[in-house]
Amino acid sequence: MFILAAVWGASWWSAGIAQQHRLTSLAPHQHADILALHYSLQYLGIAMGGALGGMALTLWGPVGVALSAALIAALTLFSVTAAKPEHVGIGQPAHGR
Repeated sequence: MFILAAVWGASWWSAGIAQQHRLTSLAPHQHADILALHYSLQYLGIAMGGALGGMALTLWGPVGVALSAALIAALTLFSVTAAKPEHVGIGQPAHGR
């Protein structure tokens, strides 16, 4: 369990810096505002995850938590792939920027 938690933490930590850079490059004159919004929504997601996990546990037990998590993961994967921009080569501007 410790190894799984360490891998999870390392992957979250390493992706955070890249996400911050991406967001600040999209709004260079509003970097403080965009990062504040980013972190606010991140903490909202954490709070909602705890609330939904508690509701699923109360209503459906441990199996319901796993099924709810799988459903949310599938919806997240779908939304990320649907919103994925076109492939852009290194040094080329993204379409629409």
